[in-house]
Amino acid sequence: MPTISILSPLILLVVAPLLHPGAMASQQLYLDGETLPPDFVYGCATSAYQIEGAWNVDGKSPSIWDHFLHNKTTNDVTYGATGDVANDFYHKYPEDLPLFRNALGVGTYDFTISWTRIMPAGRGPLNDKGLQFYKNVIDTSNKLRMSNICTLYHWDLPQSLQDEYGGWLDRKIVDDFRGYARAVFKALGNKCSHWVTMNEPRTFCTEGFSSEPDFAPGVIGTYKERFTCMHHALLAHAAAVDEFRLGGYKGKIGIKVDGGVSLPLNPASAADQAAAARAMDFEVGWDVAPLYTGDYPPSLIASGVPMKFTAAEKQLLKGSVDFIGLDFYTSQWVTASKHCKPSSGSYPECTETYQQNPSTLIDIGRPTASDWNFDAPHSTIYGGIKYLAEHYNATNIMISETGMGVLNETNFPLEQILEDVDRIAWYRGVLTAMKQALADQLPLVGFIPWSCIDNFEWTDGYNVRFGLINVEYDGAGKGSQKRNPKLSGAFSAFLPFPRLDQRGVSGAYLRGVLTHGNPINPYNFESS
Repeated sequence: MPTISILSPLILLVVAPLLHPGAMASQQLYLDGETLPPDFVYGCATSAYQIEGAWNVDGKSPSIWDHFLHNKTTNDVTYGATGDVANDFYHKYPEDLPLFRNALGVGTYDFTISWTRIMPAGRGPLNDKGLQFYKNVIDTSNKLRMSNICTLYHWDLPQSLQDEYGGWLDRKIVDDFRGYARAVFKALGNKCSHWVTMNEPRTFCTEGFSSEPDFAPGVIGTYKERFTCMHHALLAHAAAVDEFRLGGYKGKIGIKVDGGVSLPLNPASAADQAAAARAMDFEVGWDVAPLYTGDYPPSLIASGVPMKFTAAEKQLLKGSVDFIGLDFYTSQWVTASKHCKPSSGSYPECTETYQQNPSTLIDIGRPTASDWNFDAPHSTIYGGIKYLAEHYNATNIMISETGMGVLNETNFPLEQILEDVDRIAWYRGVLTAMKQALADQLPLVGFIPWSCIDNFEWTDGYNVRFGLINVEYDGAGKGSQKRNPKLSGAFSAFLPFPRLDQRGVSGAYLRGVLTHGNPINPYNFESS
């Protein structure tokens, strides 16, 4: 593990008043003495499949991820792990939500609704027990003074719709998603301050329909299948937003997109500059451009798209976000592919990507437990916000996911797991990039770390941990399930290990910086 210095002259302050337990109250936040907008969002995020467990409890039906991971031929996760139990949040939410609030200091809990828990058949009536669970989560959050960002879809499509017509590959999914959204909004629409239609459509389309798919539904596909999935996902998003606005519900609605930032490997090369711009079109603009312009980026259209939007669809898509969430983790270098043709893996983007410079062998950032995730906060966070603001005139941009797994974290003794100084260094860089974005008057309106708590990390199972709170289980998800806040986000009352230096640590990093007004550097501050 590299030695990381987390000291610098930069000072980042975010302060909130201490409030008595009771009704929700907004936090007063500061950044280097400058008051942030009163509606600036600071929260943490989870997703249904990754934490809820209870996969077949109280009327819930199987999702495509249940089906995918219960099949031994498609489950490549270490130890054959699944989300069947995960964090058992379905039963433990009364204990976990106070921990999120008190240990992390967040003012918003960002969670996702399981389509199969709330509407088991994929269409038709809601499941009362599933609906009550989400009402309880929201009501408990509100009693703890947390608002909610509520996401309709985070990859857990009802298996029944996959079996019936192929899920996202069929136009029928748009109408079914509209019906699902309509029913959820009717039941919960005014209870959430922010709604998200879906999480990272590019990921579930490209990873679920690739030549060697490692995500559900695990369908072997070509660019045509991946594009078809994305096309229908965008139309489903627009349909859900239409339902929300027709219903006159309170709050804001948007979408979360992923991608990261592509940089020219050789900044002086016109070819590399063009390749980086093309990569941004394909990896960010693919799902972002239609939200602001009503259509795909010109470079995608010129490459020959398998499907096109009608005039009515373009009208529905354009302006279909009140805010946009960026799930941005890392960056990459890009060059143009020398031999790009329909049979090649890079077609039609026709770029080659690197996270290690092939000439210098220098990584683009500090490595983490995920082989795709490197610590490059300025290009990723600042660059991502700036790209959307400049290319699409995007407003109300939220960093809706970012985070990291510490290298070899699951092999450490508990005390070392909780003293996660590498994760603190990650968030120091993120907050520094946010400060620069705000100083440059870029439209940043919120920050949601991933994740509140360790969870099932898809194909990495339980072996990579992004949580600000540790869960005691092994790589198979077996263990006591005891929760232990980490130094990156924890409140000192929960920390079981000794002070870290001679001055002592009386508060922990994200809570200390974001709600106690401590400077970003050093991490060993005195908490107010």
